[in-house]
Amino acid sequence: MGELTDRNGDAVTVRLTSKGNAYAIYLADDTRAGAAYFVDHGSERIFHHTIVGDDFAGRGLGSILVREALADTKSHDLTVVPSCQFVASWIERNGYDGPVSSPTPETDEYVLEHAGES
Repeated sequence: MGELTDRNGDAVTVRLTSKGNAYAIYLADDTRAGAAYFVDHGSERIFHHTIVGDDFAGRGLGSILVREALADTKSHDLTVVPSCQFVASWIERNGYDGPVSSPTPETDEYVLEHAGES
């Protein structure tokens, strides 16, 4: 993945959470600054919520987080379903080259039923 730095030049890391239901971004001191939550459904990874703490705004952490989460998703041959508006906007702005499927009422329902289980 290489060394990641935010807009301030500070080192950050992105890794899967221990529950396996989100990618989280951490500062060098291991402070968790945000997360991109997902639910896997067959060959799809449905991203349903992304958040970065207000204390960390303006550092580009959300973009780093989503970029790394999507790269890892692609490496596992999963299709991204951007149910989260931040992820959908990131894909539109940055030209993500992995497989993407639009959210449907069925995927949204699946998220509602399974998001709390991981």
